[in-house]
Amino acid sequence: PETIDRSIAVIEEAPFLSEDQKRDILYHNAARFLRLSDEEIARHYGR
Repeated sequence: PETIDRSIAVIEEAPFLSEDQKRDILYHNAARFLRLSDEEIARHYGR
């Protein structure tokens, strides 16, 4: 568990990554891995 927390923190604190890149790493990679539908993703974004 601590390893995951630290990994997330490293990504969130990385000054060389844009907010879009961070979102791609932390959300979109997982969404693709979990095969979320476009509808599910839209719900997560409140659309």
